Amino acid sequence: MSGFRSEKVGGGLVLFVLFSLGALLEARYAFGCENAGLMVTDGAVVIRNPLRRFEVPISELRRFAAGKQGSQIGNPTPGIVLELRNGSIFAVWTLAREGFVWNSAKHVVTWTPVAGELNALLQSASERAGPFAPPLNRPSGS
Repeated sequence: MSGFRSEKVGGGLVLFVLFSLGALLEARYAFGCENAGLMVTDGAVVIRNPLRRFEVPISELRRFAAGKQGSQIGNPTPGIVLELRNGSIFAVWTLAREGFVWNSAKHVVTWTPVAGELNALLQSASERAGPFAPPLNRPSGS
């Protein structure tokens, strides 16, 4: 018998496929990070996170707010969130800051001016959208 065994080839092939799938997922995430962003247009707000893209019509928006973005693993990340009229919240991945848990409240406060600027931009986009877009709810205290 020769030293070539089909079991060794099959096991190596399985490992190759598993590592290739892992590399493809990592590449997808890396290219997603490159294209991540936030865009406010006259008719909608587009949020591009590394793995998902959301397009929300201006008529459904409430406001941008500084807050803690939820996480499925680990602690919430301080940053900008988009609040909808129905109560849903979308995290803006590109506008967040990782850090230690005990600094989260301090980091949320640093995002407040950014939320104010985004709300002003959102207000002007809503005005350009015309009379069919309902007025945006202003955050309390502004």
